[in-house]
Amino acid sequence: MDTKTPLTNTGTAVSQSNPTTSNSPQQAAGTAQNRPAKRILIIDSEPTRRKERVAALKQRGYAVFPALKIEEARSRCRRGTYDLIIVSTSANAEAALQLCEEIGKGNAKQLVLRMASGEIDSKDQNMVSDDPTALAEKVQALLGGHGSANPMAA
Repeated sequence: MDTKTPLTNTGTAVSQSNPTTSNSPQQAAGTAQNRPAKRILIIDSEPTRRKERVAALKQRGYAVFPALKIEEARSRCRRGTYDLIIVSTSANAEAALQLCEEIGKGNAKQLVLRMASGEIDSKDQNMVSDDPTALAEKVQALLGGHGSANPMAA
């Protein structure tokens, strides 16, 4: 599957014949109110859980662009491309933390969340649980509400 194409709520690639489909985050679909969906890059190498997390974010109206590997994501983390970047630290914590540092050096204003399993320090605003519901709630709090007026638009 092309990981550069946003996923639908079912976790499958969106058909190219859909007029609201976008091949790039810069062209993410607009809504009925002509407000583009917030764009999120999620770097998560765990396929089953990634689908659940993507679905939870899509249900809230966000345009979600999954990346399977940190190396793949590194080339996609250009300034202004995403409203939020979520990095899973479960598989390779050292590489994930290094990527977060690189993103911060390249663009200090870029919102980045580190996603981890287990206990999360509630004082660390840059950490979030890997639970799909907790993740979606944290993203909604960070990005100021729903991703778009029409959750199916992205």
